[in-house]
Amino acid sequence: VGLQGFETTMLQARDGGRRYPVLFATFEGEPGAEEVVAYNHADVQPEMDLAKWKGEAPFSGAHGYNVIKGRGATDDKGPLLAVLYALKFLIQRDALKNRITLMYETGEESGSPGIEAVVQEARDRKIIRNPSHVFVSDTEFKEGHPNDTVSLRGIVTLHLGLSYASGTIHSGIYGDIVPNPLEILPTLILHLKNVWTGQSYVGNAQDLEEDRTDVATLREAAQYLTAEGLRNAAGAYALRTNDVLTALKKVGLHPTLTLHNIAGGVEGTGVPASAEASVSMRLVEGQDPEQAVREFMQDLNEGFARYTREEKVPQLYGGVERAQRSIDPHDPKYKRLIFPGKPCTIEVEVGHKIGAFKTGYDTPYHRLAHEAYRKAGFEKEPVRVLDGGTIGAMTILQKAFGKELPFVLFALSRDDDGYHQEQEHFHLDHARKAIKAAVHYFAGLQDVAKTA
Repeated sequence: VGLQGFETTMLQARDGGRRYPVLFATFEGEPGAEEVVAYNHADVQPEMDLAKWKGEAPFSGAHGYNVIKGRGATDDKGPLLAVLYALKFLIQRDALKNRITLMYETGEESGSPGIEAVVQEARDRKIIRNPSHVFVSDTEFKEGHPNDTVSLRGIVTLHLGLSYASGTIHSGIYGDIVPNPLEILPTLILHLKNVWTGQSYVGNAQDLEEDRTDVATLREAAQYLTAEGLRNAAGAYALRTNDVLTALKKVGLHPTLTLHNIAGGVEGTGVPASAEASVSMRLVEGQDPEQAVREFMQDLNEGFARYTREEKVPQLYGGVERAQRSIDPHDPKYKRLIFPGKPCTIEVEVGHKIGAFKTGYDTPYHRLAHEAYRKAGFEKEPVRVLDGGTIGAMTILQKAFGKELPFVLFALSRDDDGYHQEQEHFHLDHARKAIKAAVHYFAGLQDVAKTA
């Protein structure tokens, strides 16, 4: 980009033996000007299924018609670059007056491990001083409407293992008398949700009340969106509901339990000795991540014990135990865990534990964001939404600086860019407008300061 005028500092987020660099870059601006922390992340999701990239290398940054393709193109390198080009434009014209502190982490997709200590170190070293707000460009448009995101769900990730034999079993000779962990493990997990509606039964998930203000926000957003648009953006063949308000509630207000992967199957007709499963829970406001882990394990244990008790086969039940080690499923070294734990025992490894995030939105910075979109040529009105995704650093920054600090989640990606999907891309015509919108936003900050 050739951006000049920034002083850079690299800090290290530590999680056990792993390190995740966090880059801070500061433009001092004019004396006494407000400070803005501008956040992005530079790490990406794994490439997933290479065959679905249609012969293109996921990390090549290939150009297609009006798009740049590649893992991380829209999440989050395209938006990151859009902000940098906007800042470069303003600096070259001596039009950037505020103190800008860029914060780029490399562990967002891994749950932002160690980021709390990094934020504290940045404060202690006066890299981050007294920001007026945090600017985040890691969200997306919906059906052409810029998202004005006011909340994010939290997340807990878990990996489970269950073994019933030392090796593969002959399904004809022993298949009816030796339990099949590949059948039992997902059955126990899926007893904790309604697979047709998506409703989670873990802990008090069914009893959480919907905030009236949040429902009103989503009801207004539902006027601008369609079920077809949501389905197309997801690349899905069907949705659990065609009612847009219900869909938005599921995304923004309801906790989830999602089964991501089952491993352990064998070729041929054998019964596998063990099985593993990866699951996650998205959390909403009022849910504590550690409590969610305990409730999941308790509910899983009750189902496990009830079955073996009713069938009078106590030898099948070894309980549910939490492993001492933790996991990072996005670590390239992480492929498949072999569970050496107790036989007939469900062993649970805990990964991410991130709480939900919510910010105020009736601020001059949010109004400036709306105006910036309009000036950049985006014709559709911004839509205020409650997003179902998670950005771990948001809860940490909010904890560090207080809930009164505004967060502007400035959408720069499109909903059809393929977030976390194969064939991820970033539209170039959209990128041009995104740069313009960021220019208008940062240029307008001095006017906000004058009227504050």
